[in-house]
Amino acid sequence: MILLLLFTVVVVANKKYDKWVSENFHHVVENINCFEALRAHNLKYQAEEPNMRVNRMEARERCVAFEECIAIGYRGEKLATLLLSGYNAQKIPYIEEPDPNLEDMDCEVRIFNGRRKA
Repeated sequence: MILLLLFTVVVVANKKYDKWVSENFHHVVENINCFEALRAHNLKYQAEEPNMRVNRMEARERCVAFEECIAIGYRGEKLATLLLSGYNAQKIPYIEEPDPNLEDMDCEVRIFNGRRKA
């Protein structure tokens, strides 16, 4: 009985987390330059926080904690790069060309739901 209850709790928690992810992020685009994934959503980034040693769950939590985070690039299961926008464009210009360091990543673009876009 305890195992069934524990299993039910885990299933419900996973469903809640999956719903939260679907409400906050578009589907992951695999093996792409994140510049291109952002372009598909009419977004540009200005800065990045590269190569953080975090898992996908931790990267998503960090991203939604910052208004400036517009996407996450994943390299494997334990390395993530946050792509940031929303700064004064005269001080920090938008990146206009794809960065080769962002090639072959799995990119997850944040959903904005009425928030301002870059």
